[in-house]
Amino acid sequence: MEEMTYGRFIIAPGFFALYDTHNENYYIDPRLSAKYKLTDSSTLKAAVGMYSKTPPADESYEPWGTKGLKPERSFHKVAGVEHFFSDDIF
Repeated sequence: MEEMTYGRFIIAPGFFALYDTHNENYYIDPRLSAKYKLTDSSTLKAAVGMYSKTPPADESYEPWGTKGLKPERSFHKVAGVEHFFSDDIF
């Protein structure tokens, strides 16, 4: 991801793309992370994004599986604080 800085904000948009050749599905998962620098040693952080997982072989290959299954998809979000105490503790 390429970071973009706007004052105290740092934003990093991105995506992950995958093609499942067996089930003939494309997956495009957008993602975004952001940081806000409170002080020289403290930063607020947050990220959101979609994540896809192709179906396992035993679920999508004959004779037991079903061809054409869609991926498992999830939406993740996370937030946190980063603080620099010293060179030894971060």
